[in-house]
Amino acid sequence: MTGSVGIPAETEDVSPAAPRRAAVVRIPSATGDRLSPASAAVIWAGARDMAAQVLGPGRESVTAPAGWEAFLGRWVDKDKDGAIRGIVSFTAALEGRMVVRRGALVARGARHEDLMLITPAEDGRGAECMYMDSAGYAIRYLATWTDGGRCLELASDSDAGEPRYRLTWRFDDPDTMRVTFELAPAGDGPLVRYAEGPLRRALPEA
Repeated sequence: MTGSVGIPAETEDVSPAAPRRAAVVRIPSATGDRLSPASAAVIWAGARDMAAQVLGPGRESVTAPAGWEAFLGRWVDKDKDGAIRGIVSFTAALEGRMVVRRGALVARGARHEDLMLITPAEDGRGAECMYMDSAGYAIRYLATWTDGGRCLELASDSDAGEPRYRLTWRFDDPDTMRVTFELAPAGDGPLVRYAEGPLRRALPEA
């Protein structure tokens, strides 16, 4: 979940009723798989502690799992004036066995953080992903590479009768990642695009 989850981006509406676009967006509370405040606090604290351990001193030099190098680094979402509204980072961890994605919303004084632990499959064809955020959402995704490795589709591993989510990360080019988030309420309804937008690689200053 963006991909991706709380980072606005400039895009055009997909439908007249679509909400404001975002590269990464929080799941609406009416459909989200939300935990109780107490449970969310425990899980989020544990997730942050784990991230601190795997991203501690010296972790920046860890090589990414094969095929995942394109994600590594910092990605930003900017408004039309160039001001940064959100930041996403991908870092290799656990001796190259895992990729850790972290996101933060920095616009309009809002505070939202999310964390995704990505464990690539040994055959390199996909990954298991666990998403958590500071609002108490927890979603397990199964990811699959498509379009010759240019696109990663993450589908929620949901039981029948539960809401479904799909997060897509597509590389328009090596420095532009387009994030799409779709959801479907509990039942057999189709997935509907809720948000879409680009993230651009934060290149070193010249």
